[in-house]
Amino acid sequence: MTNSNLTTSKWYNKTWLVILLCFLFLPIGLYALWKSDRIAMGWKIGVSAFYALIIFAGIAGNSPKTNAATKVSESASSSAKQPLTWRIVNTDSSFRQITFRITISGRTADKAQLIEIARKLKEERDWTENLVCFFDIKVPSHTNAWASVGYLPRCEECTTDKDGDGNGVQYNLIGMTASLADSLRTLTMDSLPNKTQVASYLEDSWKCKTVLYQIDGEPNKLLKAQLFNTDGKIVEWLPMKKMNGQTRYYFPDDDEGIYLVIDEDTRAVNFYNEKGEWWQSVAME
Repeated sequence: MTNSNLTTSKWYNKTWLVILLCFLFLPIGLYALWKSDRIAMGWKIGVSAFYALIIFAGIAGNSPKTNAATKVSESASSSAKQPLTWRIVNTDSSFRQITFRITISGRTADKAQLIEIARKLKEERDWTENLVCFFDIKVPSHTNAWASVGYLPRCEECTTDKDGDGNGVQYNLIGMTASLADSLRTLTMDSLPNKTQVASYLEDSWKCKTVLYQIDGEPNKLLKAQLFNTDGKIVEWLPMKKMNGQTRYYFPDDDEGIYLVIDEDTRAVNFYNEKGEWWQSVAME
């Protein structure tokens, strides 16, 4: 048998079979298409590009156009409530669950506003499986969240509230209440002289206000003060290092090498690990 006959006898060199597989089982069909010695390169590129466009169009069609847009939500129960601006920053979907990461313009005392956002997302997608929304204040974070709302149809005991359609949802306030945040904002550290405030933010996990100060005569470090409603405070120095175009402030007693970077453009304090991997952000006050 000649080399030509050997080449022709390969299954992926049977043009009719390659075409059939491209229609019936695309992954194997594309493999055969590119493996074939009998199909011209122009056809390989054209067919691959055609299917890539179909897949891309399908993904784009399943994502609502409002994902990248800023929205304003108001609870239908009261027109006097403060509008809540929100934006989807990340969507993670699987066969049984869709998870949204959403930034909101501020803490709200009305959980119905957050439940309504989740209800709208569920309605837009006609979704019947798990749907979970994690809410961050102003800037995204993939480690913590201020609150969450979840539709968990297989867990009746998880229900804490009802949405506007009467469906059960699980609501969790993970961070501090809006009233506690308002009271923390008034705290100052007046006893400390010769200081300039560099940044201020609220820490939901600690339930405190954190202020970063530049102290006269200490150009290479910041003073970090955590202020609590109980008049308590935790104060420590954060030494500064300039690396890779960043001004970094390191936590001295942290074994993981965590440091923060102040971003004036986005009005956020960003936290990184020793590998330079971002893991959390908080909005500046």
